[in-house]
Amino acid sequence: MSEVRDRIRGRRVGSLPAGLMGFRRVFIANFLRETRARLGEGRFAWLRLLVTHLVVIGLFYFMRSAVGGHSALPVDLLTSLLAGFFPFLLCRSTMDGAANALESNRALLYYPGVRPLDFVLAFAALEGVTIVAACAVVLAANYQFNPVPQLHDPLETLMALAAAWLLGGGVGLILMSLQTLRPNLRLLIQVLKRPLLFVSGVMYAATEIPLWLAQMLSWNPIFHATEMMREGISASYRSPIHDPLYLLLWILGSWATGLAMERHLRRNIRS
Repeated sequence: MSEVRDRIRGRRVGSLPAGLMGFRRVFIANFLRETRARLGEGRFAWLRLLVTHLVVIGLFYFMRSAVGGHSALPVDLLTSLLAGFFPFLLCRSTMDGAANALESNRALLYYPGVRPLDFVLAFAALEGVTIVAACAVVLAANYQFNPVPQLHDPLETLMALAAAWLLGGGVGLILMSLQTLRPNLRLLIQVLKRPLLFVSGVMYAATEIPLWLAQMLSWNPIFHATEMMREGISASYRSPIHDPLYLLLWILGSWATGLAMERHLRRNIRS
């Protein structure tokens, strides 16, 4: 009996490194496949995606400038817009990509060791790298022309981007399972996602709107991420609605629910 127990214990211990190595290989393969599928071949592939994000930022900036917009923070208008735009872009892009990650990769599930979760993680990693890189490039270039004031709290700024990224991945995992198990919900989900740009504090800060409206919109966790980003950029800005605990609970709850639904999806995907 003792020999049998030792063998079982040895298999359990040995299976963990093997499982991690298998997950690493599958993740790298999916990441490279997703990168080539989205960016194509060539040495300037990453640059094309970076330029795409920069063009979108430029359009938002010129639209706000054309209507006579001003900054609610003691910073220039571009930095103020980036504080709301980048967390929203990171969360929305990760969420949309994760929700649709299974559509074009369903045939890969027949390979051993490949799960729907692998597609979500690969796409989330690609979006996180490219959007954070775009954020760093734009902020660094902008501070060359507007050196004062500098970034107040880089750690809080990075935490806001990380929170938006994790939130988008968790909610996207839930939406992927819902759209696959109940395809008739796809149109409803698309309709519900359309108002996010207007209720997430992208074009305005919580101090620029009435307090009752800011409190009503505070149910949206993306709004908390954008306000967290503003507090990290400006030393004098204090959001009336930002609650780190609420944002953390959304992240943990979305990932716990998404992983449970992904496990149920994995059992039923072949049927």
